[in-house]
Amino acid sequence: RNGFTGKNLDKDQLDMQNYLKVLLNFRKNSSAIHKGKTMHYAPSDGIYLLARINGNEKVLIIINKNERDIEIDTDRFYELGLKNQELTDIHSEKKYFWSDNITIPKYSSIILTTN
Repeated sequence: RNGFTGKNLDKDQLDMQNYLKVLLNFRKNSSAIHKGKTMHYAPSDGIYLLARINGNEKVLIIINKNERDIEIDTDRFYELGLKNQELTDIHSEKKYFWSDNITIPKYSSIILTTN
C-alpha cells in the first residue's frame, strides 16, 4: 500500500486520503484560518460552533455529537453577521444559506466557508 500514490488503498482509505487532501489544501489557502480572529460558542444540545474570521472570509466548523441529526437555528449565531449569506461546504461543495436552518448529521462535523 502506498499513501503517496494511492496504490493498493481500499475505498475507505482513498476516501480518507481525499478528505484530508481537500482539508489541507483549504487550510493552506485560507487567510481566515491563518490570520483570522476566533469566535466560538458554548456547546448547546450537543452542537459546538467555532468560527475563524478575516475580512470577508469566514470559516465555520460545526460539530454534532448527538446520536441523531440536528437542525441548528442560525439565529443563535447572529454575531457572525452571516444572515442571508451563502456558505459552501468545503468537501461536498453543497451551498447553504445562513437564513435557513441547517441540518448537521449525527456524529459528524461540517466545515463551511463564505469563499
